[in-house]
Amino acid sequence: MTPGYAVLGLMAGGSLARLWWTVATPPARMPLVRSTADRQEVPVPAGRPNILIFMTDQEQAQVVAPDHPCVTPNADRLAHEGVRFTNAYCPTAHCCPSRATLLTGLYPSGHGIYNNVSNPTAIHHSLRPGTRLFSEDLRDSGYNLAYAGKWHVCDDEDPSDRGWRQLEISAGKGSYMHRSIDMWRRFPDHAQAPPERGRGQIVRPGWGHYQTYASTPDKGPKGYEDLHDYRVVRSAINTLPELAGARQPWCLYVGTVGPHDPYVVPRRFANMYDPANVPLPKSLRDSLDDKPRAYQRVRRQYWGQLSDDELREAIAHYWAYCTMMDAMLGEVLDALDATGQADDTLVLFLSDH
Repeated sequence: MTPGYAVLGLMAGGSLARLWWTVATPPARMPLVRSTADRQEVPVPAGRPNILIFMTDQEQAQVVAPDHPCVTPNADRLAHEGVRFTNAYCPTAHCCPSRATLLTGLYPSGHGIYNNVSNPTAIHHSLRPGTRLFSEDLRDSGYNLAYAGKWHVCDDEDPSDRGWRQLEISAGKGSYMHRSIDMWRRFPDHAQAPPERGRGQIVRPGWGHYQTYASTPDKGPKGYEDLHDYRVVRSAINTLPELAGARQPWCLYVGTVGPHDPYVVPRRFANMYDPANVPLPKSLRDSLDDKPRAYQRVRRQYWGQLSDDELREAIAHYWAYCTMMDAMLGEVLDALDATGQADDTLVLFLSDH
């Protein structure tokens, strides 16, 4: 299993109860839960709480851990006022099985999703027959459900098939990556890509170059107004007043694609980090002798092409991406506060792996 840690943000003093869960390597021999809140009784909302889930993609826990240089004020607030899970585990390093585990409460061997589903070589494209998602339990209990953003759980169903009302959706049913060799043969230029590579690029013969990171002009005062993830966030923000105005409790899921690679971010965020100040991880020069041989091959053929300076630039852009996601998280939390239902809402901030 992929080591990780999760954070349960549970705010004391009559404030919002919030849950934060993300992935990182846990310290040795630590208990599952570490409380960062004052040791006092936490008020429990009367009746059934609303639930707000904000899920990023491939966000390392270390970037929101205490004393990390990545700027994440909204995640920091949740951690400071809450309870942190520092010895939990992500069940897999792949997006789809990890997401399926979150929604089902089962290991991959139970729900049947073992790797990413949106390609022809997936082991399974569907959840195991009879598998039930927590959304179905909430629906049957009278919750009003809305889903905005990335699905990427199975390839033959959408959130609407499992009790959710769909808003702005990505990585839904049959959405992308159904590629075969015949399809690639229609694009011979990819096979003839020049061997020279640009800054931050990886040469992949037959596949075209891969741009690992880049900065783009700001689009609006926030810098990210034209991004798909912001359309997802806006769709969630716009539906919050409707959910709050209904009589039944609600569950709103907000899923971003960021900070998944490639790390392409507006200059406003990229300029926050100087690559010269980014340390390279100690594991960078690991021999990988005790890992599957495929790890060595991938590093030799692809990631080993990047210089140390390019790796620092890539990490700096990744941190910038995480900071941008944190800004969007803050907008959703502010919108929730504006509804007046914050004290009756459980908020989960997490990443799939």
